[in-house]
Amino acid sequence: MGRGDQESSDARRLALLFRRRRPHAIPAPMKRRPVDLSDLHMRFREGYTDDEITVVLSDVSERFKAQVLCIWEYLSPFGFGGDSFFVVLDGDKVKLTPPQLDAILFGSHEEAEPSLDRDAIRSGELLDVITAEDVLESDDHPHNALLSDEAWGRLPRYLP
Repeated sequence: MGRGDQESSDARRLALLFRRRRPHAIPAPMKRRPVDLSDLHMRFREGYTDDEITVVLSDVSERFKAQVLCIWEYLSPFGFGGDSFFVVLDGDKVKLTPPQLDAILFGSHEEAEPSLDRDAIRSGELLDVITAEDVLESDDHPHNALLSDEAWGRLPRYLP
């Protein structure tokens, strides 16, 4: 076998090798469907109680696979009370809920789109002065929580 025959034989083997190892088609990424919240639109327009928080934020947490809590100012024998705000626990980080979720729940914008992208739940502002350890969730009323006294002192003034 001459040198030319050897080269053409090697070329055929390489061609067969590469033909067999064609890259597989890469599927297009799946588009995530937004989470429909139309049944919760304006749910808190007239305010809320700790019992309503348990029901609604439990549902929101389940839909987004995230831990969404209401931080209250105090707990008395009559229940949670005072100023409050909503947060998402993201590992050890505490973030405010995104404004889009607040618009849906409170009806602050009548024309608010009643859905939210699944990842948007963790897109709220980071409260870097507190951590998940500062959040004291109620055992009796899930999704209702308090902050340690020290943590309240570290919060920015625009929060309650």
